[in-house]
Amino acid sequence: MHKLSKTNRDPTFLAYFKQYKKIFKKCVHASKLAYNNSYVGKSNNHTKAAWNVIKSETGYNNSKGKLISSIQENNKIINDSHGIATVFNQHFKNTCHRLNLSTNIDCAKGFLANVILPAKNMSFFKYTTPVEVYEIIKKLKSSKSAGWDEISSYILKRCSNLLCHPLSVLINKSFREKKFPDLLKYSVINPVLKKGDSSKLENYRPISILPSFCKVFERVAFLQLSAFFEDNAIFCDSQFGFRKGRNTTKAVYELIAELSEAVDGSQYTVGVFCDLSSAFDCVNHELLITKLHHYGVRGNALLWIKSYLNNRKQSVKVNNSVQSPYTSITAGIPQGSILGPFLYLVFANDLPVATRNSKLIAYADDTTSITKHPNQSGLIQNLTSDLMSMNSWFQANGLLLNKDKTFAINFHNNYSNSRF
Repeated sequence: MHKLSKTNRDPTFLAYFKQYKKIFKKCVHASKLAYNNSYVGKSNNHTKAAWNVIKSETGYNNSKGKLISSIQENNKIINDSHGIATVFNQHFKNTCHRLNLSTNIDCAKGFLANVILPAKNMSFFKYTTPVEVYEIIKKLKSSKSAGWDEISSYILKRCSNLLCHPLSVLINKSFREKKFPDLLKYSVINPVLKKGDSSKLENYRPISILPSFCKVFERVAFLQLSAFFEDNAIFCDSQFGFRKGRNTTKAVYELIAELSEAVDGSQYTVGVFCDLSSAFDCVNHELLITKLHHYGVRGNALLWIKSYLNNRKQSVKVNNSVQSPYTSITAGIPQGSILGPFLYLVFANDLPVATRNSKLIAYADDTTSITKHPNQSGLIQNLTSDLMSMNSWFQANGLLLNKDKTFAINFHNNYSNSRF
């Protein structure tokens, strides 16, 4: 009918075609809606399924699995896979140097001193049992990707009944000797394109693939550390990332509630959405250990974490086969690890003390600051003061605020006078 409409000038036919086209579009829309509802409803992971639908409908181009044919470094194009892997490894290794960052530990301690100390300390890790190790292995995500040892979690889960006892012995020995096994510190990095030009290094994010055994060691330690921090209410209320019972939904609800209260009260309200450049890769190990000690992690437990952070090695693999030599890394926490997100929360836990007039809502390294005031001049004064203080905290802790991706929004309703 579409082809006929190009040549047929019959008014009756054209009117019928136009009407039928509308009906056809409605049928297609209804069919897609029914299919997507069924797909999400039958899925075990509704959130993941919903995002798959969104990506499909919006034409999202997933670059995962695509080969990296060339990369640009200092106006030079590198085409061979070995050269690309080596360049990526140096790029990810030297994040702090590349961003020209340094840590002022004395200044950082000044912010940390304003955080209330917990009543209890954690001086050692409790020994684990084969039953606990078995349950941890069973809850690992079943993946066929593997670290340098080529043992994936898919294989580990199928051997869990045989390995849970010897693994529990090794983990307990690790705790007793206050030493994290060196062979579990080797990570293989996969560069994942975030967005933009695939030939630019800065458009890639490093994702660490660690040995599957490493994740079991980390999970045992993580369960005890997170329980200590949560039971003693050490984490600030504004942090919603990687915490049990606190997720993105609750963070968004908190944000909307804060904004609604301010706008309904006819207050001048500004939200500042902060973005940090490679925050996980810039965590200073010495300062992180200092903060853990401040929060009550002492003795053998602290020495074990120090061993976990020290002497780590990384290599970059590109195009599924070519891998760079291993190099030592002296800063940052591996993305893709179990302990990594928790250690970052500890590192950033004292950020709220840098603000006196603003409400902070954070999800890991994504931080939103809401400032409100009855008059415009008061708002600008409070906003300026808190932003300068937050920036001082970032600089003292060796983190960089990405000005290109940080933006502010003036919130108001159509009947409010609180816009400027």
